[in-house]
Amino acid sequence: MQSAFRKLHRYFHFTSPRAMGLMALALAVPALFAQDKGNTAMQNTEPKTQALQQMIHTFAQASDRREVTTLEAILHPAFRVVFTTQPGAAPTLLDRAQYLQLMRDGKIGGADRKVTVSAVSAGEGFASAAARMVRPDASFQGVYSFIEKDGRWLLLQEAVQMTVLAK
Repeated sequence: MQSAFRKLHRYFHFTSPRAMGLMALALAVPALFAQDKGNTAMQNTEPKTQALQQMIHTFAQASDRREVTTLEAILHPAFRVVFTTQPGAAPTLLDRAQYLQLMRDGKIGGADRKVTVSAVSAGEGFASAAARMVRPDASFQGVYSFIEKDGRWLLLQEAVQMTVLAK
């Protein structure tokens, strides 16, 4: 695996391990959604899929309404947001505390979005999903990572690109 990172480093001329890690994450995401019928560990099971879809809707609704208490209950302690506004732009990283404080301060959230979940892949203790959230002025295309802790799913990461919509 180390040689793959060296190749990425040489090809993309990364200047930081964080940038290289984000590229590795971006390259790994398509594999999370692969439908390998022979791999039972990552096959979708209906109750898990429904629970994860509901988790995305709960996350979106709580964010839209700035319901910090609900967000605190569903975000993993290591939760983070990887956010960008255009392809190739340097992402903004927010940890759980920063994200919740921005919610409390009214700097993010506060507008209802329509949520469409396009893919869910669940395994033993780990899951991922892709979703699009749209409000009148912007669209958010995201990949969500979940981890199971003490028998319930928690949101571990939101990697999202916002696109401003023309009025």
